Amino acid sequence: MFKSAMNRYANDWNIYSRSWNKSYGKRYTNLGDEWCDDGTADRKRERRMLAAVAEPWLRKDERLLEIGPGGGKWTVRLAPQASGDPRSQERRASHGT
Repeated sequence: MFKSAMNRYANDWNIYSRSWNKSYGKRYTNLGDEWCDDGTADRKRERRMLAAVAEPWLRKDERLLEIGPGGGKWTVRLAPQASGDPRSQERRASHGT
C-alpha cells in the first residue's frame, strides 16, 4: 500500500509540474510560487518567513542540502546564502531555475 501511495504521489506531482508552465508560467518564476502568493510584488510574507526561520542558520562556510525540493522555489532563494556542490548550480541552470 505504501509503494502504491508513493507512486500515485509521484504521478500526481509529475502531471502538475508538466502543466505548470501553461497555467502559471507567465505570472511566476518558480514552480511553487503560486502556493504562497500574498498579493504583494515583493512577496513580503515569504521574505519574513525566510528571515525568521532559515536565514539565521545559513552561513557561507557551510553547505546547504535541501531534501525533497519539489519545484525548487526555496532552493533558489536559499542557495545563494550558503555554499554547496558547484554541480548543483549547473543542474539548476540546466533546468532553467
